[in-house]
Amino acid sequence: MNRTIRTTCTSLLLVILSACQDSGGSNAIKPSKPTAPTTKPTGSSLVTPAQAPNTELTQAIDKDFLKQLRQAKDFFKQSQIWPSYQYGQTSQLYVRVDGNNEPQTAIMLNPQSHLKQGQQIGANENYGLTALHLEHEMHQANDKLRASNGGNDTFEFYYSVDGHNYYLQRYKPSSVNVTHPDFTADIALAVHEIFHNHQAAEFKTSPHTQQLPFEQLNQYPNSLQFRTLQLAQLAILQGLPDKTMTAEEAKKQLQEYWLMAHEQIKLEQAATGKTKQQTWVYRHGMSQERYEGSAQYIDVMLSRAILPVYAKHKFISFDPLQMDNEQGGYSRFNNAEQSTQYFAFNIFYDTGSSAIWLLNQAGFDLANIEQGETPYDMVGRLLPMSPDEQQTLLQELQSSTHWQAVAAAAARYQQL
Repeated sequence: MNRTIRTTCTSLLLVILSACQDSGGSNAIKPSKPTAPTTKPTGSSLVTPAQAPNTELTQAIDKDFLKQLRQAKDFFKQSQIWPSYQYGQTSQLYVRVDGNNEPQTAIMLNPQSHLKQGQQIGANENYGLTALHLEHEMHQANDKLRASNGGNDTFEFYYSVDGHNYYLQRYKPSSVNVTHPDFTADIALAVHEIFHNHQAAEFKTSPHTQQLPFEQLNQYPNSLQFRTLQLAQLAILQGLPDKTMTAEEAKKQLQEYWLMAHEQIKLEQAATGKTKQQTWVYRHGMSQERYEGSAQYIDVMLSRAILPVYAKHKFISFDPLQMDNEQGGYSRFNNAEQSTQYFAFNIFYDTGSSAIWLLNQAGFDLANIEQGETPYDMVGRLLPMSPDEQQTLLQELQSSTHWQAVAAAAARYQQL
């Protein structure tokens, strides 16, 4: 079935380079001929959202999206799941498009300058947000997103309006009011990608970070033994978030997660002679867990809080041992190329977000991730195990009946 994976067009922001590229370049592309706004701009200075005169500028779908944007603002302020993430203060521009990706209207949040072409959305429909109805900008902004102009057809990290940068994204009815949790809601995409902007500004970079380009993902380790460890790690983390989990249970699970990653690093070292910091597992995989894992942690927690269809959604929303079979209407992969993409890229959204949730559940400070640590690094420092303890835990995991099922699935995936 047609679908948008929840990891749609996300990026590892290490100078904004990723598999899902920021379209980059200038906004000075040739736009479609703009149409006159349907309402006359006021040209006046902005007032507080509560003081904005009533208007009739939005349709029902726009109101739904504005409500979600306000809920997201409140969620991040009140929940403090990532205290430094000031989502509600971000300047944003959203273009509603139809089924053919043609622009219908545009809404700007938190304008940074006086825009005569825009009209402030009234208190009766702005949900307490400083929002402008800005149809004047919708054609050029939408053209900027088009793949034919170098965009990704979805979003842009930095789009210039009147000399100021805005996060730019399309929205449409089918992805505002989502009916299946394996589809990406527009609000989830927005908070995820804007979090990448936060990472670019606030996360300290590490000299041991290097992302593999998509065309080189086959360089990531992929032996049967390695794949078995990856699957075992997914199986360990499956089922999160789990509100019933205690801090001690979270710590135990973190040690199991860490051990599976550590064994992967040791396998790559044995095969290549690299140091730990030189391995792709550490440079690419663990860094992806830090960047993409934290962004998925943000969007899943928000989605669970404000969108009923996501209320029970998990970071790993599928059976890791049945990824080549249909689950929820589709399979995760059907051939070797798709399998490689998952296990060398997509997996780190799932393992990273799960590990970060466990770290928080165990009572550890996630600010360490901003300071340069990966989830793997944090667990190794905070919950260290001696070599003997590592070996005992590994033997315990490998002697379980579930490990046999993991090994069988890994062997099946290797035959694709």
